[in-house]
Amino acid sequence: DQFAASVPAVLFNLELDTLRSDLGLLGFPPKDLHYRFLSQFTPVFYIRQRDYSKTIAVTPYIVNYSGAVFRQYPGPWQVMLKQGDGSYACVAESASRFTLGQAKDELLRVLGLQEEVGSQLEFLRRGYKVCNLISLTG
Repeated sequence: DQFAASVPAVLFNLELDTLRSDLGLLGFPPKDLHYRFLSQFTPVFYIRQRDYSKTIAVTPYIVNYSGAVFRQYPGPWQVMLKQGDGSYACVAESASRFTLGQAKDELLRVLGLQEEVGSQLEFLRRGYKVCNLISLTG
């Protein structure tokens, strides 16, 4: 509030997701640092790439796929699917940030690999409890 009251400040932290998971551990800042400080910033450019695989009952039996959660401010949050040529295609957009679980669900939906809602296979893959987190950063 005192440093740059009238001018936006730009911070670069390429490992913020990694560092945020360390909060609260012995020797690291407390978890409320995320709520008091880190959640005050608007992500201007964000990309989080992930590789996934899913087993299926028909050949090829294992399907490998990759995707990313992406945002370039002021645009929407996007889930991107990695194509065979290495490029990414947008498969979903939202005004609020996708959790990694939501991004994976969107990728499965687009690939046609999502389990039938309410089926035993869906329960066995997901478990009985699904966490829906509210994004604090918007």
